[in-house]
Amino acid sequence: STAVGTIVTGKEERRQLDAVVFRQMVGCSRLGVLSTIYTDVVMLKKSKVGGLFTSYGIYKYIGKIEGGIQHLEDCQFEVDHTQATIRVQLPKATITSHEIIKLEKFDEKSSSFCRIENSEVMDEIQQRKSEAEHLLLEYGFMKEVEKRAQEVISGMITAMGYKGYDIFFSGSQEPVHLVTAPATDENQM
Repeated sequence: STAVGTIVTGKEERRQLDAVVFRQMVGCSRLGVLSTIYTDVVMLKKSKVGGLFTSYGIYKYIGKIEGGIQHLEDCQFEVDHTQATIRVQLPKATITSHEIIKLEKFDEKSSSFCRIENSEVMDEIQQRKSEAEHLLLEYGFMKEVEKRAQEVISGMITAMGYKGYDIFFSGSQEPVHLVTAPATDENQM
């Protein structure tokens, strides 16, 4: 059983309802919020016996990288009904998946004495996948993933009936999402 967080309120019934609502929200194990598709070309050349036997292959692949929150169940929520605030502590955003969508062989010359093995092609692609991830990280992919994750979580919280609440994420003094709604019986929980 994963602890959902501390619910700060004066009413036990409200505390239990908040806990149920947030447990339902984090029931999904992973939240993917941003993906990018890229393409790369890999050329492998192999020779043996002083270049007498040579093989080469040119391969194109399309990759898809997705970022988000890998373990959404590790979120922590603190609801304060008197202050109309919700504090959220999200796990660190990560690359949640990186897969090859398509792989094509463009050109190949193969010598029976010097073959390029499928494992060699996949090893080269794996190295290129790592390079693609590092490049994305260098250009701010994770910052955008964190921003979008906060927007998605804020939207989910608001959709669950917490209209008018300021939603703060760990490390921030400003609410990420502020919905101002007139106080009515319908939007007060």
